[in-house]
Amino acid sequence: MDFLKKFISPDFDDQQYISELIEVLNEQKEDHSDTIQELRKLSSKYPLWCGKSIQRLLFLVSEEKDPKKTLPLLELILTLITPTNYEQQIFYENAKEILNDKQSVSMLLTKLADSESKIRYLTIKLLTVLLKHDNELVQEKILKNPNGIPRIIDLLRDRSEVIQNQSILLIYEVIKKNSDIQKIVAFESVFELLYQIIIKETESQGKIVIYDCFKIILTLLSENSSNKNHFRETGCIKLFSKIFKLSKEDLSTKLSSTSKQFTIQNIVEVFLCLLSRHDEETTAPNIIRTQDILVKSFNDLLFLTTQPFISVNLKSQLFILLGEIVNEHRVNQLTFSNLQLTNQRNEKVTIINHLINLSFFSQEIELRMASVYTLKRLLNNSEIQMFVAKGLTKKNNNNTISQNLNNMKTNSELEINENNTFNIWKIIISAFCFEREGNETENKNENETKNETEKEKEKDQEKEIDKFKIYFACLILSEIIKNNIQTKRMLLSAVVNKEQKMSNNLLLQQIIKIFILESNLEKPNNYKRIGILILLSIWMYEFPQIIENLIHMQINQTQFFPFLISLIVGDQNIHIQGLSAIVIGLVILFSKKNHGIDNIVKTYVGIEQYLKKINILFRSKEFIKGENEKIEKLLIETSQLNKTNNQKQQNNNNNNTYQNTNTNSNFENDNIDPEKNDGISKENSKQYFLYYYDKSFTKLLKKCFGSIQSQLSNKESKDKNSNLLLNQQAVEKMLIELEKLKKEHLELGQEVNNVSRQVEIITQENNSGKKIIENLNNDLSKHSQNINVQENEISNYEQKIENYQEETRKLMSFKEQESFPLQKQLSDIKNENKFLKKNQNLLYQKIHDDNQKLGELKEENSTLKETISNLESKLQNKN
Repeated sequence: MDFLKKFISPDFDDQQYISELIEVLNEQKEDHSDTIQELRKLSSKYPLWCGKSIQRLLFLVSEEKDPKKTLPLLELILTLITPTNYEQQIFYENAKEILNDKQSVSMLLTKLADSESKIRYLTIKLLTVLLKHDNELVQEKILKNPNGIPRIIDLLRDRSEVIQNQSILLIYEVIKKNSDIQKIVAFESVFELLYQIIIKETESQGKIVIYDCFKIILTLLSENSSNKNHFRETGCIKLFSKIFKLSKEDLSTKLSSTSKQFTIQNIVEVFLCLLSRHDEETTAPNIIRTQDILVKSFNDLLFLTTQPFISVNLKSQLFILLGEIVNEHRVNQLTFSNLQLTNQRNEKVTIINHLINLSFFSQEIELRMASVYTLKRLLNNSEIQMFVAKGLTKKNNNNTISQNLNNMKTNSELEINENNTFNIWKIIISAFCFEREGNETENKNENETKNETEKEKEKDQEKEIDKFKIYFACLILSEIIKNNIQTKRMLLSAVVNKEQKMSNNLLLQQIIKIFILESNLEKPNNYKRIGILILLSIWMYEFPQIIENLIHMQINQTQFFPFLISLIVGDQNIHIQGLSAIVIGLVILFSKKNHGIDNIVKTYVGIEQYLKKINILFRSKEFIKGENEKIEKLLIETSQLNKTNNQKQQNNNNNNTYQNTNTNSNFENDNIDPEKNDGISKENSKQYFLYYYDKSFTKLLKKCFGSIQSQLSNKESKDKNSNLLLNQQAVEKMLIELEKLKKEHLELGQEVNNVSRQVEIITQENNSGKKIIENLNNDLSKHSQNINVQENEISNYEQKIENYQEETRKLMSFKEQESFPLQKQLSDIKNENKFLKKNQNLLYQKIHDDNQKLGELKEENSTLKETISNLESKLQNKN
């Protein structure tokens, strides 16, 4: 802390001395050399105090005509604004003093044309440091000067290599994040000038300069779509493609110049940038024009991939470039498919055969990934898909897939031939056999040349590589059947062993067997499982025939679809859960028969949970990367991406060169050391990351998910409507039964009234039988009470019916309510109705008994009348 304080605030004597020096500098003298020399000595120790002289120093630079006096001034200013290990803010304040002067940048731009090379060099460094301090402000000042940018670009034509190299760093800072400057720079022939420097540096092993040149080119192209068109239209693609051609010297020395490989690698990255489909302003016609130009380099690119001295990393990028040249371009796809290579036994091998061999048998995972990537782009063509699929049914096929193309020379035949190293289908299907197959014969000579250490390393890598075999096979098969019903049908009949055509040897059954066995392991290989689920998703899409086969398929007493449902719930991997849910959804979408899969999902998973699993898959980083697929970063880490982890080693070709190691990001890593980067690149190449999905597959999944979600919601709505209809029918039946009960009640009431009238008549006629009649009345009153109870019960039933009707009205307005309680109440009403009928029968019985008693009473009454009349007659006779 004390040291920093001393650094900012000098001792009193030093402070007074610096002030005196600045006063002397402000005096009108012809020669300030001694003063400048003293300030230079103190500037590194006290930049803040010495920085007070900057305005005067700028004035002296603008007025001074003598180069020998100008150089120390520029060196002092450069020291005062260039950050060291100390506080960044101090140097920024000094730089701000320069930028506050309206004429400072214009004056420095003028100095770029000075005849003295050292002055030009220091001026370039000054402008570069100022741009790092305040990029936008300096860019604005350069744009206002009409000669600013042309003068900067002219530095690339300078005879001095030191100035050329330093001007490259300046140009990179000038074009940063400024589209207007980028357009102007592109139209100043910067691409052609940089190409000349790249060729010169490639011959002289100047990797640092090559890297800086390509950094400018990629910035101009990736951040500005109009520059892409300019690069294409001015013949720069054809110009840069020349580097792909290997000279006799390159071949004789086996490209011992690593700079040549480094240059090729960077050109590949430039071309991938031109072919990128993520720039919204880059239209499809522009990409097609780029592909049409690059197709002329097919042979050169393929030749590079076959050379053993080319690095694996570069070979992989070359295959990716080839894949993008044919991507969605039918003519290029067919042209590329008809190319042939000569293997180590001087046999002609089709390019598809070559790529499949690399995909399955290469010892380098990057090369396998790149080969699969190129195959996927190549197989995105129905003609090529059909041609490859014919290998399932025919051993030999001499038809060329491009025979229908006009004006195309096809000196090669794309055929599945026994004489080739491996039959295409034999290689693909061998991945699903429980045995290892390899291209041992073809690699025999190569293996003999390897030392024991390399062989041991290969053995260590073997297990790691083989775990991708089924994954790659599934990706290739997926491309062969994508959007092609014919190839899907042909694949469905494929067998693992053609010599024994038994049902249990079907390829589909073997794939499902591998999936189930792998899933039952404690630590399953998720690449295998995900690859199989991707293949099944594409296979089942709009192809119901495979669904019917899978429905009835059983492996070791395990049915496939119930097993998938268990994975949706119980597997630990979100990709397995989500893809299993998609496969189940495809059954719901495309199955011609109703297998009740939706009901099983509803019961064991739940619709909400099922959809949630798919949404989690869509939010995964792998899915998002596939959705935003970028060809520059899709498969492997290029050395350009690794370079940012390395530090710069500057080329000190001049005694006046300064070094700075500030912690600020603007002043770090201007360059990298490619020599060091080579070793790091090889080491990092093993730290690969595989993407599960590509852009087309993510689109397919999103499309399927929307249909699945819609179908499940419609099914649920239909079930609710069906339940509501059943409830309505039940209520209608209840109302009909209620009407019947009311009718029976009225009839019973009428019968009771008739009985009571008869009783009244009997009581009036027979006063003597009062007691008996009273008893009858008591009985009748009891019956009446029972009837009242029943009436109360009926009124209760009516009230319940009204409640049911109210509930029915609610049910009709809110369809989501359950009908179970209402059905239960209906059953209760029916039970009560049975009880009521039983009571009614008892009542009828009692009425019947009462009628009998009334008959007996009438007979007794008539007997009493007769007795009374006899008594009266006897009384009269007595009287």
